[in-house]
Amino acid sequence: NLDLISTAPNVEYEVTLDDSKVAQQAEKTEKTIVSTLGGVVGKVGAESAAAVGLTVGGIAMAGNKIAGLADDVSKAGDEIDKMSQKIGISAEAYQEWDYVFERSGADVKNLQVSMKTLSGVITDAANGSKSAAEKLAALGLSIEDVNNLSQEEQLALVIERLQGMEQGAERTAAASDLLGRAATDMAAVLNMTAEDTQALIDEAHEYGMVMSDEAVAASASYQDSLTKLNHTVGGLKNQLVANLLPGLTQVVNGFADVVNGTKSLDEAIDQGITEVVSSLDESLPQMIERGTEIITSVADGITNNLPTILDAAGHIIAALIQGIIKVLPTLLEAALKIVLTLAAYIIQHIPDLAAAALDLVVGIVKFIIENAPKMIESAIELIGKLVAGLIQSIPKVDDAIGDIITAIFNKFGEIDWGSVGKNIIDGIKNGIVNA
Repeated sequence: NLDLISTAPNVEYEVTLDDSKVAQQAEKTEKTIVSTLGGVVGKVGAESAAAVGLTVGGIAMAGNKIAGLADDVSKAGDEIDKMSQKIGISAEAYQEWDYVFERSGADVKNLQVSMKTLSGVITDAANGSKSAAEKLAALGLSIEDVNNLSQEEQLALVIERLQGMEQGAERTAAASDLLGRAATDMAAVLNMTAEDTQALIDEAHEYGMVMSDEAVAASASYQDSLTKLNHTVGGLKNQLVANLLPGLTQVVNGFADVVNGTKSLDEAIDQGITEVVSSLDESLPQMIERGTEIITSVADGITNNLPTILDAAGHIIAALIQGIIKVLPTLLEAALKIVLTLAAYIIQHIPDLAAAALDLVVGIVKFIIENAPKMIESAIELIGKLVAGLIQSIPKVDDAIGDIITAIFNKFGEIDWGSVGKNIIDGIKNGIVNA
């Protein structure tokens, strides 16, 4: 950085440059240029990518939400699939009874025990058991009535017949014979009518609470895929760590030998470190290769489907905009109605509001006027008491002031003025010497 000042024309200057300073300045200039260009390029890139960024960001956010919803729904569907299989009824029937039981304050999981008991009775009756046939006959049923029905149809028929019986010991015994010990917990359901039960089932379908058997199967399949993926990743991790364990064991044993003083540190861990490095040398390439394959597959999948994703996003955005445009007049009309209604109410009640305000003001004024003499009298009395108190306090104040002055002079008399003067002179002298 040279500051050359020319005082006359045609004057030659011989300039000696410091190499280190030139190098520093060159580096500084280079950084400035790179930073400036980088800032410009970054700004242009950011502005150019803004629209794409918003779109991709929105798609990514939507993707996360969809993934979260997929996980929630698939977990619910997987639970339905497993419970319906345990009970022995279809996924749709399980959801229907789940809603009926929940509305009744009962637990649908009790059906697992009840279904097992009912299936045993029907099987025994089909094999000629007189006792089992009598249990069915208590509901007016024969083996022929239930033998060709599905398990969920058998359950629905038995519950319907029990609901049709009068409450009492006979119904309690029949329910216990056919539905087992869980019949007691199902009392709230059995106390309903068949019509009420069907109304709840219809309500569950009407409000979209029942997933189809296909959707439940898809949920279970999705959860199975996630389980498979988790176990696969866990297997890779176990494989890598298992390959390292022999070497790590040698290292740990080596340190133990060092602590015991039986081996030197180098001798103890050398073989173990060699084993660990060898295991990593064998395992890492495989892990990297698999990771590369996964990343490549994901990237290819995104690249191949990006037009479809963007097209779908465009349709979604367009649908949202159209929906907003469609309902906007209704929203504005509703807002206008609200404003007009409020305005009409205010206008309509202005006389009442004005009268109420006037009554309030008049009431305050009347109160002041009515109580003014008392208020003035109280104020005068208060002022008089204050003045009298001050007058009574003057002698005490004089005495206190006299005591204070006397105390001050007495204290001054105790001061060693010679020492005070000497300390002042010493302070001045020390200050000058220090300066």
